[in-house]
Amino acid sequence: MCRRNGRRAPLLAEEGKGPLFRGAAAAQAGPSRATERGKDRHRPARGRPACFEASSLVLGLLLAFFGLASAQTVELYRDHWSFDFIQRLTTRGLLSPLEISVGPWLREDLAQGLARCWEHTSRSAPFLGRAEWGLLVQLIGDFSEELRDRGIALPAAAAETHLLSITDSTLRAHIDALLYEDVRSRRGTAYQPAELKSLTTGGILARGSLSRSLWFYLDARNTATRGGEVPKKERFDPGQGLPLITSGKTVYTDQATAYLAGRTRWFGFQAGHGSLWWGPSARGALTLSGNIPPFDFVRLDAKWTRFRFTYLHAGLRSPFGQKYLAAHRIDWLARENLLLGASETVVYGLRGLEWSYLNPVMPYHVAEHHLGDRDNNNLSFDFWWRARPGLAGYGELLIDDLTLSASPLRYWGNKFAFLLGIHWLDPVGIRDSHIRVEYTRIEPYVYTHYDSINRYQHYDQIIGNPLGPNADEWFTEISKYLGRDFRALLWLSRIRKGEGSVARAHTTADGPNKSFLSGIVEKQTTVGCEVRHQIRRDLFVVLRYHQTWMVNLGHQAGRRAHGRSFVASFRLNY
Repeated sequence: MCRRNGRRAPLLAEEGKGPLFRGAAAAQAGPSRATERGKDRHRPARGRPACFEASSLVLGLLLAFFGLASAQTVELYRDHWSFDFIQRLTTRGLLSPLEISVGPWLREDLAQGLARCWEHTSRSAPFLGRAEWGLLVQLIGDFSEELRDRGIALPAAAAETHLLSITDSTLRAHIDALLYEDVRSRRGTAYQPAELKSLTTGGILARGSLSRSLWFYLDARNTATRGGEVPKKERFDPGQGLPLITSGKTVYTDQATAYLAGRTRWFGFQAGHGSLWWGPSARGALTLSGNIPPFDFVRLDAKWTRFRFTYLHAGLRSPFGQKYLAAHRIDWLARENLLLGASETVVYGLRGLEWSYLNPVMPYHVAEHHLGDRDNNNLSFDFWWRARPGLAGYGELLIDDLTLSASPLRYWGNKFAFLLGIHWLDPVGIRDSHIRVEYTRIEPYVYTHYDSINRYQHYDQIIGNPLGPNADEWFTEISKYLGRDFRALLWLSRIRKGEGSVARAHTTADGPNKSFLSGIVEKQTTVGCEVRHQIRRDLFVVLRYHQTWMVNLGHQAGRRAHGRSFVASFRLNY
């Protein structure tokens, strides 16, 4: 990551398309170093394959955990209704930011926080809005089982319902059915031809434990899309995105999160297929974002008083061959209202597992140098600070590469990104509302690498912020709860994107300097609104509309477009 010179191989592999704008022109580039060194690198090496090493590691860790008494260490699924409300409780000062600094959030951590939250609110003067009280009681009901396991008796609240529950001396399991229906309409010059799609998602959500020692989690979903353009054939190339299966005029996509887990008082473990994200932003973290598809992974967690350590080793999908992501992070709750975090990631590939990166506490910057300085290593720092109950500020700094002997703003090898935001509850005395404002800036060449296998991508998506390099965004969101079951939301986004993408690494022809928002700058302004109504417990209807205006679309000077999108959604978890 940190370098004393700007040494880079000059070429990279084929260009991918930009992540933000329809019709954006892909820049042209020559073959990558990974491609030019020959196809022999893609042949399996002799001896034990990487999958054997990984399976042995996972099996050994599972055996170590099996038989240990452990608390629940399964996650709260990402599209649970309480995602925004939990962040609200944290800004309010009722939940610790240490409990949600790494996602997916674990049910046991949230149960501990809810117990403290209720204790605090029950012995203090009420300061929650009417809608917040109703949402808190509903959330406590969803965690009633975890709270009972901890011997905590909280006020009567309707417990979470399940399609099927099994409880005996050795097995505890809950199974839910998921049914989502989206109808999407897109019109305008940005969408040619106009689109009208129906997306029907069915799935199963299961969690439980064996002998209260080994926990399991499964979230499997299949989506059938009807309408719009149907691919001519099925798609399995990771460079084009998630797999697609066609049947007549219907396109099917599937996705699953599935893992085994265990936990002791200070130490937790997960192994399987899923995702992980961290950082203070609820929208798009710079280092690890929750918006990418799940991956095969091993995750370790350790907690001690005000510290939390997280380690991840994951397999990524790439059209250039097998690649891996190793990451670790430490969080420090310096004060009750101040959380400081630091993390390190490295992407490597076209070889077996590296034992240096399997070491959870090994500095990856040091390991990368000893392994030949050929991988993509990043460093990040972030903070979350509650200035007062109901007002929080946060930020994140990502350092992709750093050369101290050159200009920090002009030299191309100094690649960094930063994010700043505020979250303000009940502004100017308006109960049950909030304002969120974020600014994100990503310098040229961030997330890129001279070797295509080491691009900071999984499938065709950036592991960090989807803006990609050479771009910035202002984002403002205003939300209001009109009772426990009804929420209205307005947002405004202003994006500027210069030329370049994650597939366009620096070459000698680009010269030694960089210029932020260089080239013809695409500009996108979006205004949107959303209303969400909970008709009954875990049954939601969501209506979402946004209008978009684009200038210099595809980095073509003067090319303008506009579009409007309307989505009607039905959500059921039973």
